[in-house]
Amino acid sequence: FIIVNSKNAEGKIFKFVTVIFTPLLIYGIIEYITGFNIFHNRSISVPIYEDWHVIDSFDRIRTSFPHPPGYSFALLIFLPLYLYYFMKKKEKENVYFYGFIILLFLINLLLTFTRITWIAVAIQLIFFLFLFRDKKMLRFALPLGIVLGIISVVMSSRIITRAVTVDESVLGRFDLFWYGFSIFKAYPVFGSGIGTFIELSVFKFGYTIAAHGDYMLMFAETGVFGGLGYLIILFSMLVFVVKKFKENYFAKVAFLMIISFMIYGITGNALANSHIFWGLLGIYNGIIVR
Repeated sequence: FIIVNSKNAEGKIFKFVTVIFTPLLIYGIIEYITGFNIFHNRSISVPIYEDWHVIDSFDRIRTSFPHPPGYSFALLIFLPLYLYYFMKKKEKENVYFYGFIILLFLINLLLTFTRITWIAVAIQLIFFLFLFRDKKMLRFALPLGIVLGIISVVMSSRIITRAVTVDESVLGRFDLFWYGFSIFKAYPVFGSGIGTFIELSVFKFGYTIAAHGDYMLMFAETGVFGGLGYLIILFSMLVFVVKKFKENYFAKVAFLMIISFMIYGITGNALANSHIFWGLLGIYNGIIVR
């Protein structure tokens, strides 16, 4: 409602977000180079387990966020906005600035080593090129691809290892899915109750653990009514923005964000960080309606 009734509110909000993000993006690269996080006063090395034995480790950046996946989620949700601004801006200085921001976004996303986010970003970029088909973006794609290609070659062994390693993190998600399904079978109509999965996980695993899968989580905690209701909300938002494609570019930006949110939620905890998503979607919808 604020955005609908004000023509300039979103511009001020986006500038404020950029002021916050720019130093974080620069620090993310510094964090990876130094191997230390000053916000949490700890090493960024994360052990990789197989049969409860450490087989490898990865340096995963998180900047000021509690966990690398949470940081990657925030980057994923805001990336379409900066892709849009890069395409929209006409002045050279703005084009270079937003091009630089996008490059920082992609490097930081890579350095979080969050696999579901990598998949979501790849799909997001494909949809962006298809929806906007902007010549400026195609011109920028070559130097961007060269820079990212060099980085990927330098880090290829780490990237490939991370992509193909079936570790306890991957196997644990299968266990979590089937445990969530068992909760749904026990409470199929209304679920076990919102917020109970992490408490019930103690009885199964001996410690509390998040669901790592929003769709399974919703069906487990809120039953068939809540699970289907959640899917209806997501798809109704998609239908709304798709219908507005011809009227407003921000409908396409919202579409990219919603698709990313839905993909991340397959194995990630998008709902745990969803205040970022809902707030930004409210701004986009306000712009579309206005």
